[in-house]
Amino acid sequence: MAKLSNSKLEQLAVHAIRCETNKPLSRLVAHIPEGDKGISFDGEIEVFIDDSQTVASLYGSVAVQVKGTEVEIFSQTTRSFSLELGHYENFYSKSGTLLLVVEIIAADHSMRIFYKHLLPQELLYIINTCKQEGRKSKSVKLRPLEETTLDIVCFRFLQEQKYQPPILVEKNPLHEREFDEYHVRSLTYNPYHPSTSNLLEHEFTVYGKMDNLEVPIIFGKFGAISRTVNEVIVVDDTIYDIVTTITLEDDSYTWDFENVFAFTYNQKTQKFHLDQRSFHSLTTQLKVMPMILGLLNGKMVKIGKNEFRINRSEASKFLSDMQQVYKLLLDLKKVYEIYGINEDRVVHEVEGRIPLLKGFVFWTRATLYNDLKGLSLADPNQSCFVNLTIGDLTIVCFYISEEKKLVNIFNDLYYTKPIKLVSKEDPTINCIHSFFVLMNTESFSCAENINYEFIRKSFDNFDPFINQMTYERTIQFCLQCISVYDQINNKDLLNLSDYILRKFKNIIDVDSSDMDDIIVKVNQLQINKRLLGSLTPEEVGFLIDLKSKSSLEKDTEVHFCINVLLDNRYESERAFHKLEVDRKQFYETLPIMNLYNKLMQ
Repeated sequence: MAKLSNSKLEQLAVHAIRCETNKPLSRLVAHIPEGDKGISFDGEIEVFIDDSQTVASLYGSVAVQVKGTEVEIFSQTTRSFSLELGHYENFYSKSGTLLLVVEIIAADHSMRIFYKHLLPQELLYIINTCKQEGRKSKSVKLRPLEETTLDIVCFRFLQEQKYQPPILVEKNPLHEREFDEYHVRSLTYNPYHPSTSNLLEHEFTVYGKMDNLEVPIIFGKFGAISRTVNEVIVVDDTIYDIVTTITLEDDSYTWDFENVFAFTYNQKTQKFHLDQRSFHSLTTQLKVMPMILGLLNGKMVKIGKNEFRINRSEASKFLSDMQQVYKLLLDLKKVYEIYGINEDRVVHEVEGRIPLLKGFVFWTRATLYNDLKGLSLADPNQSCFVNLTIGDLTIVCFYISEEKKLVNIFNDLYYTKPIKLVSKEDPTINCIHSFFVLMNTESFSCAENINYEFIRKSFDNFDPFINQMTYERTIQFCLQCISVYDQINNKDLLNLSDYILRKFKNIIDVDSSDMDDIIVKVNQLQINKRLLGSLTPEEVGFLIDLKSKSSLEKDTEVHFCINVLLDNRYESERAFHKLEVDRKQFYETLPIMNLYNKLMQ
């Protein structure tokens, strides 16, 4: 059968549009000639607010471009149509055009109309895109008219056109301003009609509103739709209540379970993919993992309105790995209990550190099975504290060289046992002390399993000031705690230091000339100053009396510390400058310098 001529196609297309406007309830009048038409415009359709068709009832006129095209079968949903760049530029100068494409089957002259609103915001985007990409034409997608009516299409065109004057679209003076509110509108989306309810298929314009002015900002389609809900998920007869983010994208659904696992399922291909998003917390992992295992075992899964069962053969590549991870999680739960870690603690990956799962594998092996493979020690024959860092979680462990194992030192089996400290200069000089004086600053500042009650009790089993060696190590430990407090602001550190210093047996008064007495008192007072923000009148009086009984020249260090605690800015500075260089350097390492530096600001 011979194809229809272009002129015949145009005649039939115009006839189809006229038939729509001539329907009994239509409030449209078509002025579209069949012969002498313009270059980019085939005519216009007048829109009336009632059927009187008077001057007073005219709502407006819609410029139209009508195209007829011969097809063997009608397009199923939407269809594309290409126009030259010049047409889009002409449409833009007209403040928009309604493009109407009529598909015609020659065999029976049946016809189907498709429409496309072309308004300034989208037209400018098309024009700019063509110029940037060096293209002379571009296709647009049209929707079938049977989803709506030509009356509604034309009315919506005129309603939206008034919000998109080309001068505002092209030279928006408010594009960098913050708007009071934002509106999103579509000329084709209708959630109440089955054929127009898929939000991803439709185009939207975003408007910013300021006072009574709406400004078009951007035009486009949503790539995906997401919502987060407390979803009831049923796997066979087991019910799981899981916070789920559901994302719809084309034919795929993605369920993000508690931000731990993402399960993507394609309805058309019935293929799936499983991704681990994050570890989050042990609580969340143990909540989600049984549901994931049930899903991978091919059990019937119901999520909302979706019900499916995945192919076990396809799931086998995931199932074995997930079973191993679940076994690790059950072991990890025991390790958390041993070390007193809160299972709700969210653990994050940290760039440059070993992956979380690898770190957890080592921790569980070392704790439950005495497998220390991979642990690097300076001296395997020397017991020591070990800071184990997994992501942003740090745990302080204790390595027992005799047993070759890692333990949680905050345990009734270990904390009461004192250690022996030996002088490097004279090995015959030694003393017993608390395990915890071996902990470094990083442990105090970062570790999450520190139990300060255990540390306090460890100092109850001996006299921490019994001799000079013990005294010096105790003071050093207390100063370390105060310094770490200045970093992390944990008052447990100050309370611990205060608890230990109160074990000092000497009665300290202003007549004391023993420097050990004065050091203990100064440290007690700098703790109080941090805890309360200021000293009591009695404490201030004590310092003033002590200062008056000492010499600046002979007791420069005492004067420096007293003046810092009394907030005497200039006297503190004077005393500091009188110190020898090596003593200045020494004081730079002490927490009293933090108070001094704040005083001098």
